[in-house]
Amino acid sequence: MGIKSLVASRLSRVSGGLVLFLLLAVARYSWVQTLLKNSRIATTNSRLTRIGLALRSYHNEHRTFPPAVMLRPGDVPWHGWRVPLLPYLGEQELADKYRMDEPWDSSTNRLLVERCPEVFQLPTLDVRPGCANACAVIGKQTAWPAQQRMRIRDFKRGMSSTIFVVEASSRREWTNPRDMIPGEFIRTHYAKGEEQLRSVLMGDGNVRRIDPKIDRKILATLLTSQGRKAVFRGDHWPEIFKDSRTVVESNLVESTTLDSTSFHASWNEPLDGNGNSMWCAVFQMCWDNLAETTEGPVKTDRPNSLVDQLNATPFDRANLHPDSYTLEKVSADSKSTAALAERIEKKFPDANPQFVVNDDIPSLRLYGCLEKSILFPEELSALEPLAFNSHVTRSSVESFGKKSDGTELGDPVFTETVFVGDYISDEDFIVVLRTDGGQKDQIILARVKPEATLGECWSTVQSRLEKPHRNRVLPQLHDGESLQVPILDLNIKHRFAPLIGVKVSNIPNYPFSTIEEASETIRFRLDQYGVDLLAQAHILIGLGSMGDEPEFDPKKPRQFVFDRPFLLALREKSASQAYLLCWVAHPDIMVPASPSSGVGN
Repeated sequence: MGIKSLVASRLSRVSGGLVLFLLLAVARYSWVQTLLKNSRIATTNSRLTRIGLALRSYHNEHRTFPPAVMLRPGDVPWHGWRVPLLPYLGEQELADKYRMDEPWDSSTNRLLVERCPEVFQLPTLDVRPGCANACAVIGKQTAWPAQQRMRIRDFKRGMSSTIFVVEASSRREWTNPRDMIPGEFIRTHYAKGEEQLRSVLMGDGNVRRIDPKIDRKILATLLTSQGRKAVFRGDHWPEIFKDSRTVVESNLVESTTLDSTSFHASWNEPLDGNGNSMWCAVFQMCWDNLAETTEGPVKTDRPNSLVDQLNATPFDRANLHPDSYTLEKVSADSKSTAALAERIEKKFPDANPQFVVNDDIPSLRLYGCLEKSILFPEELSALEPLAFNSHVTRSSVESFGKKSDGTELGDPVFTETVFVGDYISDEDFIVVLRTDGGQKDQIILARVKPEATLGECWSTVQSRLEKPHRNRVLPQLHDGESLQVPILDLNIKHRFAPLIGVKVSNIPNYPFSTIEEASETIRFRLDQYGVDLLAQAHILIGLGSMGDEPEFDPKKPRQFVFDRPFLLALREKSASQAYLLCWVAHPDIMVPASPSSGVGN
């Protein structure tokens, strides 16, 4: 072989080896990059999972998730949701050094920015020192409605289909309460160059990866907790979180818009059994507070039947735990009103009452607030739509309860939550739903015939609970039996017109006083999780036989279906009086079933 041939052969071998080396190097680099990427994804998912566990631990202790932002007067954001979560992430020392009595960007708290817990820094996206890219999406429909605290029961679409925390490029310090608004996150997600899958923490604690090309409507739906319905309650939405493209109004409605729902100031007012009728103790307690001022029954310049009924039915406050309500009697001037608003904010942050200030003439303001958030020991089930029969219509409405398949003997829902108070037939029965909490409140559902008043209905139900019918063989539901109840949801303001303009003649030193405002606002929901109730009352005074019983077959499974008018009552376990009564006879206050659900049987 000639020299030229030998050199060419050796160069060929070297070249081939170099190519092979380069190919192996590229393959190794690609493998290493893939390994690093998978490692970053695993770390991100692990840290999001830790945040999810911390959120659930916080909820277990406080019965709510932390608010997205804590405000100070003037809607000034002071702290974000990450700070109260620190103790549940093993960061108690850092939590102790953080000053909650100073804003997040005070000189003291700024010293802690560089100590950002790594759990808030997700390595799949770039993150600056001291900043967090595990972000909340703050909006009126999201899991984080600004300063409002959310509970598991508030997520009507389900925890597993609601996004809690997202990974998003952020240049904000971890202590900054600003985070992101929905429009900002959506725009970021679809931004040019953002082509990788994004990790998000769902409400049930699972971490999902969402495609950058996911349909916008689907992404927007995943960010909401109740579909299109707003979960934020109140009028003071912080300017810092306003998004001009997403405006959702409060669902508070005036009672005048509901033809078949009425409010009772006294439980002795006549009851129309064909419509919904609601009474809450909070207005009666306000009236009783007025009666303490007049040192006896309130007297008026002319006969007034509603005044007489209110005077005749005082509510014994011993029937309510003091932590669940407040009663106030103050002047309506600006200074007293501001102090009142501050006291209410501390005890009932969700109340947000709207007061008219009167500095011109002496005025007396009487205010009451009653709040209950009571959960079942065991969550009941969302069921198929229920066909509710009122006197004029048959409507398909959402429902909850429990249906046995014959294999659930000893089910904790049946044994701990549902109690049969009385049973005559499938058309005449009383069910008591037990709840958790210090007062062990009872939700009493009575499918009975209406009486002349709500008070008489309740009296009859109480008597039957004390001495149930012989047909109530078993106090618990058993195999083959079922419970089905319509979901009730209302947020209504009512003005008691018969009282407005009435002149009160026996307020000391003010014989010519006039009632200028007499109203009540009730936000109420009954569903598979339990009951939420927030009732407020406001009075402003300018000073100057059941028929033949069907034959009972003890072997036939009973059915407890509230598909016809019934009485609902709420009371604390040891109380003699109920604090809420409602005759439910019209779907006005029920949740309509979605068109695709069909009609339940």
